[in-house]
Amino acid sequence: MEIASVQVKNKMGLHARPIAKLVKVSESISSIVKLRTARATANISNIYELMALGLECGDQVDVLVEGGDAVSDLAHIKELFETSFGEE
Repeated sequence: MEIASVQVKNKMGLHARPIAKLVKVSESISSIVKLRTARATANISNIYELMALGLECGDQVDVLVEGGDAVSDLAHIKELFETSFGEE
């Protein structure tokens, strides 16, 4: 399992568009990816779990990647967070 901590940089937090991108990524990789906060854990393939996290700008979240090509998949997810999902 690969784990990294990332920060939500989107001014509007993790809203519908970034969540849709995470779900789309989950469909194209073989790894299982979860986001973990102090309150809850969400599988990135589940839009409802991601919305329930209620992530806002500045929040820290752990990305947990297991199976498949975990190293490459983690790098891809980290890049999405670092680039604000291409929104800013």
